[in-house]
Amino acid sequence: MLKTPTFTLLTALAITIVLGCTAPTDPVESTVVTEPAPDSSASLADTPTPLPAEARVTGILTAEDLKSIFTIKDLWQAMPATEEVRELSLDYMVGEHALDSSELLGVESFYGLNYLTLDYTRGVLLRIMDTDSEETAVTQFEKIISETPNFIEMDPPIANRSVAVKINADGIGNRLAFQKGDKVVSLLTSRPDGDPPFITLDGLKRLAEKLERKIK
Repeated sequence: MLKTPTFTLLTALAITIVLGCTAPTDPVESTVVTEPAPDSSASLADTPTPLPAEARVTGILTAEDLKSIFTIKDLWQAMPATEEVRELSLDYMVGEHALDSSELLGVESFYGLNYLTLDYTRGVLLRIMDTDSEETAVTQFEKIISETPNFIEMDPPIANRSVAVKINADGIGNRLAFQKGDKVVSLLTSRPDGDPPFITLDGLKRLAEKLERKIK
């Protein structure tokens, strides 16, 4: 049985916006995203959308890159059931949610994209860290693992290396992270204790695999 992991400063900052019950202040950008029209002729799962060329990350990561590679359709295809959500963008290098510079050595960009229910109680947070080298990415990935000791190595891995864990405590649901080249990607779900997961661990794995294909 998994024990509740101890979270360090980096993890706490990552989940602060997920667990907040009130609307965040600037510089977070918030947009409400609604479901497709009821008369849609096919379900999202049955209607794959061709991936546009601009939806692949090939250079230094930008905030817009996250929105292009992690869309509301991607989210709904991973969820047990679709629902209206709010979109939040975060910058971990500048502004209110910036981490201490000591946490960002060798990091070229670090952004988060959060899809939350309208009451801010349940959601999923995607974070992608773009570093100056694969060696730096490995170091940052090891930090993530050290913050959550119960992470389990995935076999086969997603990209170079990946880990996942069911937490289901203190408002946190499932967590998954992978390292690909000079980038480190993590996914974290939240929900009130006792509620079903916002996205199951299997759903999170499918979402991570899709993201991995979009990152060069």
